[in-house]
Amino acid sequence: MQYPEPADNARSTLPCSTSMGIVGLGAILALGAAALVSFRVVRLNHLLATEIEQRQKLYSELESIAKTDHLTGLPNRRTFMDALDKEMHRSSRNKRDTCLALIDLDFFKSVNDRYGHVGGDEVLTVVADTVKDMLREQDTPGRIGGEEFAVCLPETDADQAFLVAERIRTAVEQTQIEFDSKAFTVTASIGVAHMMPGETRDKFIHRADTALYRAKHEGRNRVCLAPESLA
Repeated sequence: MQYPEPADNARSTLPCSTSMGIVGLGAILALGAAALVSFRVVRLNHLLATEIEQRQKLYSELESIAKTDHLTGLPNRRTFMDALDKEMHRSSRNKRDTCLALIDLDFFKSVNDRYGHVGGDEVLTVVADTVKDMLREQDTPGRIGGEEFAVCLPETDADQAFLVAERIRTAVEQTQIEFDSKAFTVTASIGVAHMMPGETRDKFIHRADTALYRAKHEGRNRVCLAPESLA
């Protein structure tokens, strides 16, 4: 038995129908591939954005570590000196007052001898917080040595700076420090200098340091103001 021959119209429509099916399937596959590629691109961009964000965060943390004293959280010596340079330049350009206070804890070696270095670190941390509490937002404190701190006081004349330093000295003296079930206090000597026109940073610091030395020499736990010039 022979199968009947397909009609002419059947012969013409069958290949057309099959062709359309192939084209439709190809379009679907193409769309699926494009969607997959698009998904992968979006995911890759997200991963890259996350990586960049993490790297930026790490860089910021490393930068903060490089600029900050790890114990007290204050700017370290290098960062403070950079800030002092900028403030001196700004003050000179605008003909504004700027003062510098150098703060040194009295008999700090005795504190270390009695309470150990851990106790000494606690003292430095408490004093740093006390100093910060006495300052304005525009003032810049820093830890520039073992038990030595510094404060840059912009827009501040000599008399005002002396009063700020006296408030810091009093606050340090009155702050109770608790360590190893004991409570005690420490004192600080402070030297203050008012920046003179054309003065270099080294000379500015030297005058404040000379005033600090005088405060130590005259009995400690006091504030001394540097003369405008040194012989």
